[in-house]
Amino acid sequence: MQYDYKARNTLSELCRGRYLDNEEELNLINEFEQNYKSQSAVYWYTRDYFLYKTMNIALRTQDMEIIMTMGFFIRDLHEQFVVMHKKQVDQQKEVLIFRGQDVLLNEFDNIRKI
Repeated sequence: MQYDYKARNTLSELCRGRYLDNEEELNLINEFEQNYKSQSAVYWYTRDYFLYKTMNIALRTQDMEIIMTMGFFIRDLHEQFVVMHKKQVDQQKEVLIFRGQDVLLNEFDNIRKI
């Protein structure tokens, strides 16, 4: 899907509605709206704030409206993971990223088996 500049504003408004009574989250939403770049998706996702919480709730409940609203962010996150993975493969490192933490491949396999 193609996304335009309005997608970030739409997501910001959705999140503002969810965090009306939380000044810290509202400040972060404003920061996101002003400063987000597609190359910073992993940075924003690994911050334990509104984006992480909103996306995980949407995925867990299969809320397609929120998932679609977050589509541009999910795309950017995926593209950044692809670049990071290619870089690791090129450097022949056996490390994967798991929610912002380095995890050895054998540790990741153990997590996946659970």
